[in-house]
Amino acid sequence: MSEGQVTMIRIQDLAKRWGCSKNFIRRRCKSGEVPATKIGGLWFIPMRWTVQQERKLEPEWVSMVECEECGRHGPLDEIGTCGGWIGSPGDGYACPDIICPDCRGETDEGGKN
Repeated sequence: MSEGQVTMIRIQDLAKRWGCSKNFIRRRCKSGEVPATKIGGLWFIPMRWTVQQERKLEPEWVSMVECEECGRHGPLDEIGTCGGWIGSPGDGYACPDIICPDCRGETDEGGKN
């Protein structure tokens, strides 16, 4: 892994990212259904596993999400996240805010920008 690359995600950030409750994720961490590490009372889930689950798009895990800026609905892989970084590299985490490409200023091929 390169410096600054996100390797773990917190329960609260994963719940927000997937549009489910923190308790839903926490119960699965405790049961071992979600591979997680508990450090100082906080659960951390590997990003590699998180991305693998998102690519499978299993409906029981990944729901439709809503852009926090404009309210656009869609699957997480279409809407996406902020992509920013909170904290210092190696000591922070990826911004979990759900922000669509239009609100991030990105467009598809042949887009407006």
